[in-house]
Amino acid sequence: MRFSGSTLNCISCHQNNGTKQFGLPWMGVSQTYPQYRGREDKVAGIEERINGCFTRSLNGKMMAVESNEMKAMVAYIYWLSKDKPKDVYGLLTPKFEGPNRKADIKKGEEVYNGFCMSCHGVNGDGYQSMSTGGSGSHVAPALWGANSYNNGAGMNRLLTNASFVHSNMPLGTVWNHPAVTNEDTYDVAAYLSSKERPRMNGLEKDYPKLEKKAVDCPYPPYADKFSQEQHQYGPFQPIMDAQKK
Repeated sequence: MRFSGSTLNCISCHQNNGTKQFGLPWMGVSQTYPQYRGREDKVAGIEERINGCFTRSLNGKMMAVESNEMKAMVAYIYWLSKDKPKDVYGLLTPKFEGPNRKADIKKGEEVYNGFCMSCHGVNGDGYQSMSTGGSGSHVAPALWGANSYNNGAGMNRLLTNASFVHSNMPLGTVWNHPAVTNEDTYDVAAYLSSKERPRMNGLEKDYPKLEKKAVDCPYPPYADKFSQEQHQYGPFQPIMDAQKK
């Protein structure tokens, strides 16, 4: 049974099979669950987190918690996490310090054409290898369009996307030797967020406590008076300052 509703798979985001430092690795992740997440406003286990990725980042459907597929994924994450400390260095991606301005989508397109298009394509649909019996596997993931992540995915948030791109792209980049500047990363992340992608139903139910909503969450409602456009493209510093008051 296929659970992904796109041409993406787990390693589209979790670099090097979930082992790359600051490439959204899974090493040490099992020790951090159960954990509280503001998006759901509850404490949940790793299985629910995995299903969140399937329904958002893969635009697919949930796996039954007791299914063989879920058990296999959890086992792999636990195996990678074995003997790792809870605070293992290099989890997630580094904090991204973007410029205090609205992102420039047009400049982001130029950055995309210079750094990203050769792998992800003119139309953002990625590159698919047909060397595996004709079924194909995505070597470079689709970044927008019907075969990409949906608008409820974390990667559709500008600061989240920029942090990942800055630390990992182009392919082979490592977090402490970025190939794209902060300014350019900020703009190209906005360019990607501006593109059409699958729409997820029920996003208005995210963040039951709206004050916990991420500043770069690109869909309403919000606890503040800033526009949806500013939450999507910045500047984010005024939103952050307002949240501190």
